[in-house]
Amino acid sequence: MRWLVALALMLILATPPTGALAQTFVPFTAGWFTVLNVVDGDTVWVEQIDRSIRLAGINAPESYEDCGEDATLLVQYLAGARSPVYVEPAEIPFDVGTNRYRAYLRITVENDTVTLQELLLEHGLARMDRSGRFVTQRYYEWFDRAERQARAQGLGIWGAGCGGNGANPGDGHRAAPLGWDCPDGYPIKGNAQSMIYHLPGGRFYGRTRPEDCFATENDAVMAGYRRSRV
Repeated sequence: MRWLVALALMLILATPPTGALAQTFVPFTAGWFTVLNVVDGDTVWVEQIDRSIRLAGINAPESYEDCGEDATLLVQYLAGARSPVYVEPAEIPFDVGTNRYRAYLRITVENDTVTLQELLLEHGLARMDRSGRFVTQRYYEWFDRAERQARAQGLGIWGAGCGGNGANPGDGHRAAPLGWDCPDGYPIKGNAQSMIYHLPGGRFYGRTRPEDCFATENDAVMAGYRRSRV
């Protein structure tokens, strides 16, 4: 009789778990994928990967929070449906708690690749993870620099916000330049050839003859521009 009990116990232990206990993931190799859908500012779906991907190392506001919609719109513009993205598994590539992959997503900008995480941080549309097990090791220096720059300039979540709670997002329109200058209230210069905008005090601000002028960075981003890195 004892051998029957032992045999039953062995069979139970040998049976693969089901449900939540069986929650596993299939590792994938870093490479170029095609975006299927942007869920919000830090979550996307791509082809050939069976779960959604959380942008590692940052935390963007939820869609219902201030700047959450702006974060989503920026990701949709930079890496919307059918866009190519380079997906690089994070140090911890899978989060069992949320059943999602975690990765760094890179896109091509100015003949170079840059992470979506950095671009969100640069615009003040995300916070860098600075504590806990999901803190980035690979890109800590880059993320830290991008967030500090946004905080110093009071962008997005580090300033007046993105339109909610009394923020002043501008009128949403561009203004015509006045030669090498921009009119009052529209100090941001946009270079339509490179689709880069320059802030007053920037290295190339004085050298840039604008094709467009904007009141706020959000206006420039929504018009398809990205901020100069210098």
